[in-house]
Amino acid sequence: MVELADPSDSPAAQTIGLQRAARLHEAVRQLSPLYREVIVLYHFEHLKYGEIASVLDIPIGTVMNRIFRARTKLRALYEASESHA
Repeated sequence: MVELADPSDSPAAQTIGLQRAARLHEAVRQLSPLYREVIVLYHFEHLKYGEIASVLDIPIGTVMNRIFRARTKLRALYEASESHA
């Protein structure tokens, strides 16, 4: 009988994944409400640009700009938290 490797992540990999998720959650929380709302609507609620524009009553160009700026700020916050870990 051939034994197959367990396809699930190792406990160490699971722990690393949970730590990354916690850092990402904290970085999102630190964003200003202006940027946090577009990140949440786009990446977590999976709304399209037009839907976000409609929900927030702003032009699509503004949505695109805020998402770009939010990602930039989010990346900086996440990387800063990584260096402190």
